[in-house]
Amino acid sequence: MAEYIAYTVELPKTQDALEKPEEWNKQWETLVSSKRLSPALSLENGWQQYSLKANGLSLSADLYFELLSSTLDLRLRLSVFTLQHLDAKWMAASVATRRTHALVGISEACSVARNLNDSRMLTGDILTLNHLSLDGKILIDLWKSIIIPNGDPAAATLQSFPGKSWEAFLKSEENRPSNKLRENILGEMKVLRTKLIYYVVWFTSYSFLGIPRPPIMVRKNHGTTRNRTDAQKEWSKLEKELRKMSLGNATAKQICREDRAAVLDRMNGRREQCQHCLRGQLPEEKFQRCGRCWDKLQRSVYYCSKDCQVAAYKPTHKAICGKVLDVKTATAAAASSVSPAKAPGGR
Repeated sequence: MAEYIAYTVELPKTQDALEKPEEWNKQWETLVSSKRLSPALSLENGWQQYSLKANGLSLSADLYFELLSSTLDLRLRLSVFTLQHLDAKWMAASVATRRTHALVGISEACSVARNLNDSRMLTGDILTLNHLSLDGKILIDLWKSIIIPNGDPAAATLQSFPGKSWEAFLKSEENRPSNKLRENILGEMKVLRTKLIYYVVWFTSYSFLGIPRPPIMVRKNHGTTRNRTDAQKEWSKLEKELRKMSLGNATAKQICREDRAAVLDRMNGRREQCQHCLRGQLPEEKFQRCGRCWDKLQRSVYYCSKDCQVAAYKPTHKAICGKVLDVKTATAAAASSVSPAKAPGGR
């Protein structure tokens, strides 16, 4: 643990991706070209976050499983895309036109979630406007590598798009001593990097073709304060004290109330998703979660109906139900949970 040194680089904010995409993208590309960002920084930050939590190892494995499952499912959904609709038109478009839609694709993809926005540091030059727009073949080749022939679920694997800094980082990690937490975090990084590229390719193409991008359903974060460590509690107290000292007691309390209200507003605007049929929860509905997963691990696994829960149990959920995961078991379980290809949509 001592070998990881925490340091911080302020990243462009997720909300700025849609509100001021040009400025937001310029900030990102400046950071990427400055070499101040690296995959090692992301891993170190992940290590710091999880190592402070009493159940950090199980949380990291759970997140890896959830991310991998949704990413493999996304690849299958994208595999129904007919490339011939895009190929000739994209190649014939001007660089300026391709650049416009590439910016839409990158900004919309990074606005889906903060972890996707932050994962742009892992992509290097792949997700720069010049790379995606100057040579039209780049986007087409990315599509060709993503699409799985015949949409075969058994062929859905996680891709690793090449990149010099990324490959050098992976090589350096191979020489480190084995560590389960680091393996989980590295697994998350691999999935997030790939998932972000999937979204960018998808959103860029749909923007260019004038096809509406489906809304992205984001699951609620059912965090609990029961598992917070003493270090986290002390840090929370310190933040409150610093706010009082700098702003005064009354202002600090008001900001705290506003922060809580903003969090609740965001939470109320999100929907659960059935783990079997992937249907989103409607406002008047309340999906039920797996009791064993929640009671043992505070892991949220939701189903829209008893039928979906029963249908999902033996083929997919049984392997992880109430169990602490590692990279190996999570990878196997995620692969078995992938459903046949459908039209792009959902997460």
